[in-house]
Amino acid sequence: GEPIERSIDELRERARTLVIKGMDLQKKEMYEEAMKAYRESLAAFPDPKIVEHVEKLAVYMQSLKKQP
Repeated sequence: GEPIERSIDELRERARTLVIKGMDLQKKEMYEEAMKAYRESLAAFPDPKIVEHVEKLAVYMQSLKKQP
């Protein structure tokens, strides 16, 4: 079972890297790019905390669009 464990670790690490990238982009107010990084992260390794974060960011992005 070692190759499967290694591939899961690789996916988890890829997801973590993408989350860090997403957070960095979000700090720079590059929300679309941040959202893309978070979604790629979820595709690599689903994480309920990131799903929740993405949902909150989507709501925030919608509120920005409503402002004049």
